[in-house]
Amino acid sequence: MKNITAEPNISIRQAMKNLNKSGEKCLVIIDQKNTLLGTLSDGDLRKAILKGSAMGDPIQSIYQSTPTVLIDGKYALDEANKLFTRNKFYVIPVIDIEVILTAILFCVTVLINGNN
Repeated sequence: MKNITAEPNISIRQAMKNLNKSGEKCLVIIDQKNTLLGTLSDGDLRKAILKGSAMGDPIQSIYQSTPTVLIDGKYALDEANKLFTRNKFYVIPVIDIEVILTAILFCVTVLINGNN
């Protein structure tokens, strides 16, 4: 699995490097104990830079601290698919009842041409 987790003290530049390396559009922000803190999309980074943040600034103030999550063992895949489609999410963190990250669901887009 591509490593798309990061700690909140990294810089905007490092977050951009992590996204570029992973090929994903979103990072999952966790602390050293794997507690979910939030998510950071490439759009969040763009908005921060356009508002004047410097590349060396930490991401602490720009990541989404209340992301949509699913609770481990208490969701169905069709529910996750609806969230991906309805909200145009790229990833959905899965947490346990103590807010520890247990998994990350990725959006899969299937394109079907008119001949199938």
